[in-house]
Order: sequence, then C-alpha cells, then structure tokens
Amino acid sequence: MKKKMLPLFMALSLLVPNTAYAGTHTVNSWQEYKNAVMEDIKKQETGIVINFDNTTKFKTEAEIAKKLGDLYLEAENAVGGFYGQNRYSLSFNNSKYKRDNKGNLYFYTGNYTVTYKNSREDIKELDRVVDLILKDIIKTDMTDAQKLRAVYTFVVDSFIYKKLSKDDNDIENILKERNILLGLRGQGVVCEAYAMLFEKMATKLGIENKLVTGTGSDGVAHIWNIVKLDGYWYNVDATAGDTEIHELVAIYRNKYKSQYSEKEYLEIAKKEMARVRSMYLLTSDEALEKTHFWQKDKFTKAERIYAF
Repeated sequence: MKKKMLPLFMALSLLVPNTAYAGTHTVNSWQEYKNAVMEDIKKQETGIVINFDNTTKFKTEAEIAKKLGDLYLEAENAVGGFYGQNRYSLSFNNSKYKRDNKGNLYFYTGNYTVTYKNSREDIKELDRVVDLILKDIIKTDMTDAQKLRAVYTFVVDSFIYKKLSKDDNDIENILKERNILLGLRGQGVVCEAYAMLFEKMATKLGIENKLVTGTGSDGVAHIWNIVKLDGYWYNVDATAGDTEIHELVAIYRNKYKSQYSEKEYLEIAKKEMARVRSMYLLTSDEALEKTHFWQKDKFTKAERIYAF
C-alpha cells in the first residue's frame, strides 16, 4: 500500500466531540431571513433560530415547511463551496406559527437543527493542518498550475478510498467516511472528503474553484472539482485519480500470468498509475464525460485539457 501519511501531520489532535452551537436572529424580510441562514451556515451552527416579524400569510403548515426548506437550500447554494457542501442533515420541525380568527397562518419563528459531515471543531483543526501542509508542499516560485498539481498529488497520496457505511441508515459510518481529518489519519473516505479537501486547499491558495455533483459510470452519486486557471476552467477528480499500485500489480499479474518478472509488473503498474493520475488533473468536460455524468447546464463548462 502506498504511504498515506507524512511525519509533518502525525501531530493531528484527536477529534473533538461535536458541540452544539446556535445562532439566533430577528428579521423582518425574507431576504434578511436568507442572509441570517447564510451567516449561520458559514459559521456551521448546529442550531439556527430566526424570529420573523412579518405579515406573510400561509394557507397550510405544509406551505410553511416548504418555504422554510426552500429558503435554507437557497442560502446553502448561495454559500456554496466547502461550507455549502458540508451539511449532512437538516430538520425544522420546531418552527412556530400562529393562526388568526380567519384561519390564516402566520409564521414567526424558524428553528433549524443541522448535522454536519465535518464539525466546527474538525474544520478549525483542519484549517490549522492545511496551513501546515501548504507551507510544506507549495514553493514561492510555483505557477498556479504547479500548485494545483501539488495539492492534487497530496490529496491522492493522503487518502484511501473506502466506503464504510452499509446503507443509508448507517449514519455513524456515513459521517466517518466523509470526515477529512479521519481520512488524513488513514481511515477510508469517499469522494466528498477528496473533493472538499481539494476545495479547501485551492481556496486557501486563492485559486477560484467550485464543486461539481453528478454520478460515476456506475450511477452512484459522485463529486469532484472544477478550477479556474489562466482564464479557463478545468475539471479535477482526485478520487478517480487515486489508484493503488499494489492493486494494479495484482491486476496485471493476473492478466499476464508469469509473462513478466515482478520488477516488470511494478514498472507497468507505475506507468499506469501515472497515466490515470494525469487523466483526471485539469481536464475537460469532453474527456470526463466518458466516465462521469452531470447536468452540464448547471455547472461551469471546462472546454480544455491543460498541458503542463
């Protein structure tokens, strides 16, 4: 198995248990309401309470619930990036409303409970660690393309792809397989951890980037990155670029039996690993759509493959 940790990062502290945080706001317009939700998403508040002083009438409780849910999703999409992607679950069952003598409903308190894939404490520690990583792997004379390649290489080398959850009800493992700090310690993680770590590192370098959601060729939900470089956008998929050399050796040994020596199998595997890595670094939509599927009209187009 390839080396997945570097001595610099052995000092990662233990995960701190999740702490409940709550933001409370009083607003009198839907735009202020949305802004308050955005503010608390950026802070990764686990509780969001919004007192709403407004005369908007609703006909049913379901109409209120839809409005509150839609507003949260609008706010989350507006925040975008790492913090917009980090929510796992959301509920707002404790919201309050009143009814007048004509049967009209008036909503007056929104009460959200949010569970995150990476807690606020995790993110604080991750920021500290990422700063150390970038200080170690980024040199002052690097171009942005070279910086992105260094970040991509770090993410691929540091993570082991492994799905831990048995099904959609296995919440504990669903959260673990998306926890970036645990991934940096050698626990298996899934594509969200890869893409979110890459997003955080590229953002800290001041390189414009976004997350793209879609599916792989197997139809399973997938997420990757798109970055802006010298005025053009390029796809980056660190998950797809993560191949294990020992697995490749086993594949070629099984395919060609005793046709080659162990040293030759290793060399063949190294070349294939390099090919796969380069295939998913700064690539185009046209190249990626052979193995990825997404709603192209919802995301920025990547029309070029970058030539190093």
